[in-house]
Amino acid sequence: MDIKNIFLIGYRCSGKTTVGKALALRLNFNFVDTDAMLVQKYGLIIAKIIAEKGWQKFRKMEEAVIKKVCNQKHQVVAFGGGAVLSHQNITAIQNNGKSVWLQVTPEIVRQRMLQDKSTPDMRPALTSLNLMDEITQTLKQREPLYRRAMDFAVSNEHLSISQICDIIIKHYNFPEREKI
Repeated sequence: MDIKNIFLIGYRCSGKTTVGKALALRLNFNFVDTDAMLVQKYGLIIAKIIAEKGWQKFRKMEEAVIKKVCNQKHQVVAFGGGAVLSHQNITAIQNNGKSVWLQVTPEIVRQRMLQDKSTPDMRPALTSLNLMDEITQTLKQREPLYRRAMDFAVSNEHLSISQICDIIIKHYNFPEREKI
């Protein structure tokens, strides 16, 4: 099976970037993080983009980055957690590769967000709720969108990065690059 790209979708702190880097290395694909690409392209951290331009403008900027990324080949792409909020993004994902939804529980998301020093810059609040309520509510709202965009899902709560990569590689019957 010739797969153009592997897209990793899921909520904040679901492991998309970490798994993506490891998977890209094993498949000899390029790795792309659309949030990092957006920050680089516009020269502003995500929190600043949202503070200065608002969520709607941020989502339009994100759509432009995703459209560009989806036109490339042989990539493992980590999308921002809200990329699935755009029908245009879901269509681009479905038409340009295979997508894996990395599932996590609200408790794991909260724990990872509190441990990650980049959270304030890269993960501004989505609501005025407390962190746990925001995570739970947003995950519930986005679940149907992740389901619509995904080809299959992996719960990464109790799996290592290597195990998640193994599952994805086996699912798509990918040949791995030669081990050195």
